[in-house]
Amino acid sequence: MRRRYRLDKYAFVGFPDLTAFIPQLVFIEVKRPGEKQTPDQEKFQALCDRVGTPYILAYSVDDVMNAV
Repeated sequence: MRRRYRLDKYAFVGFPDLTAFIPQLVFIEVKRPGEKQTPDQEKFQALCDRVGTPYILAYSVDDVMNAV
């Protein structure tokens, strides 16, 4: 994964919008209806899948509530 940084030098492109501990670490990418993940976001989700870390692609609060 490339290390391209955005405004926060500690976060890289593709890093999810939200990080939560409910009760374990969960990454949440928030999208508007009809929006799609960027290729960098898809790579981050694949990384989460490989290491067994929950990743939620949320279009609404209900998406998050149903996933946890």
